[in-house]
Amino acid sequence: MRLKSLEIQGFKTFPDKTKLSFEQGITSVVGPNGSGKSNISDAIRWVLGEQSPKSLRCSKMEDVVFNGTDKRKRLGYAEVTLNIDNKDRVLDFNGDEIAVTRRYYRSGESEYLINKAAVRLKDINELFMDTGLGRDGYSMIGQGKIDSIVSSKGEDRREIFEEAAGISRYRYRKIDAERKLKNTEDNLLRLRDIVTELEERVEPLHKQSDKAKQFLEYSDEKRGLEIALWLLTLDNSQNELKTQDEKISIARSQYEEAERSLQNIQDETEEIYKKNGELAAQIEEIRSEITEIENKVAENRSLVSVAENDILHNNENIERINNEILQADRSAEDLEKSIAEKKIEIAQLDADIVSKQKKYSEVSEQLNVINMDSSKSSDVLQELTAELSVLTSKSADARVVDMTSESTIAELNTRIEALNAANEGNSSQISDMTAMLAKYEEDINSLEENINSQTNSLEGIQLKLASRGKKRDELKQESDKLSLDVKEHLRKISFLENLERNLEGFSKSVKSVVNASSNGKLKGICGPVSRVISVPSEYGVAIETALGAAMQNIVTDTDVDAKQAIRYLKSIDGGRATFLPLNTIKARDFKESGLESCYGFVGIAAELCSCIPKYKGILYS
Repeated sequence: MRLKSLEIQGFKTFPDKTKLSFEQGITSVVGPNGSGKSNISDAIRWVLGEQSPKSLRCSKMEDVVFNGTDKRKRLGYAEVTLNIDNKDRVLDFNGDEIAVTRRYYRSGESEYLINKAAVRLKDINELFMDTGLGRDGYSMIGQGKIDSIVSSKGEDRREIFEEAAGISRYRYRKIDAERKLKNTEDNLLRLRDIVTELEERVEPLHKQSDKAKQFLEYSDEKRGLEIALWLLTLDNSQNELKTQDEKISIARSQYEEAERSLQNIQDETEEIYKKNGELAAQIEEIRSEITEIENKVAENRSLVSVAENDILHNNENIERINNEILQADRSAEDLEKSIAEKKIEIAQLDADIVSKQKKYSEVSEQLNVINMDSSKSSDVLQELTAELSVLTSKSADARVVDMTSESTIAELNTRIEALNAANEGNSSQISDMTAMLAKYEEDINSLEENINSQTNSLEGIQLKLASRGKKRDELKQESDKLSLDVKEHLRKISFLENLERNLEGFSKSVKSVVNASSNGKLKGICGPVSRVISVPSEYGVAIETALGAAMQNIVTDTDVDAKQAIRYLKSIDGGRATFLPLNTIKARDFKESGLESCYGFVGIAAELCSCIPKYKGILYS
């Protein structure tokens, strides 16, 4: 046995993983004080199971974990592995190399491993007993160790000599055996006390045992009654289920009918909504048309007002023009009279001019004759010339007035004709506008009546829809209630079927045989009597009472199948059971005269029950 190497990581001053190899010969560790030389021997002592922090020069075990420095953070665990060459099998371990590892976490948890397999501290101590390498071995001699050995008591030195002599293993075994022996004696003493106490309880336990037996009997009877009650409840539930199925069928049909009605209502509602939308669109269009018509009516009314104003103005103009015409007529007559007078005056003036001209000629002639009286003649001539000029200007003015009057009369006649034509056009336009306005008012009234009719129809449809929706909700509530009732009955039926399937109330042997038959281990098993016969619900309790324990008798096809089932029960220690082979059970007729006349007689049980022809022998046996 030889130390090969030591691997240290996180132990005291070794934060990084460090491996120290020990070759042949002597290995020395040299270094200044505080460099960690003693930590190597502490690591060896620690990995071999040292539990005292004081022996490791620590105040607590947590101090063996690297606590960090200013430049490095502290670690969470410390691990030391000691590799030993065991080719000579000095250590009691089947392996050429042994790697002993100890790992300690800062949380206080500790692990021990041998060749990476988790072990106990006790296993490591036993491995190194009598080798001098244990935690109390003499192979590690530290500073002051010799003085402590010399100054120690004889018992302490004895441990070192026993370790060296190789008998410490037996001393530890002796101590362990003595400890176990003492614990055994304590246990025996405790057992004697328990036995004494239990002996005092034997008599009460006998009484309790009798009560327990009675309880088991009563439990069997209770189980039978419960089975009968379950069967009765099952029959009642089946009848109730049939009733509920019928109700469900009726409710389902009603529900389907309601669904169809509801679908029809929804279709009608959608159709009504569509029609309502179309009507709304039409109403909107009509309203827009009405708005346009109203705008046109307003425009036409404004035009009518303008036309009426024009007509009134034209009438005023016509009246004024008529007045002017009348006045012009009167002026014309006056003018004509004046013209006639002027003409007469012109004619007179012309005649005077002619006479004057003649007279002028004569005067001129006389003037030529009379030169001596020139001044007087010149004055007369000037007077005549002035008078002639006045008469000429008057004639020209009269002609201008005549021409002006004629043009004015023609213009006034033209304006009168234009005003009469405009008056006739405005009258026809006013009549057309009045007729159009009456037509638009009729259309508006008709559209308002149509809108009112459609609104009433829509309100009626909404009331009908609300009524049908209420009816639908009532039908849905009733359907939900029926569904809940059905689920409750189905749950009860499932519970009873589970009881029936699990053979609740049957004995262990019956359950074993039926389960083995279901799994294919046994053949020819028909089942217990209660399963092969059918009993009316009103006679269930009576038939169950009459049969009693015979209800659990097992029916088989042949006696060979019955024997095989008996062997199976013996092999599994399943208890006892009664078998009824169909090939050996024969039907027996029950003949008893006078039963019909007995009070309360209903009938023979075999005749009241039913089964398939295969089990007739069982029923009448």
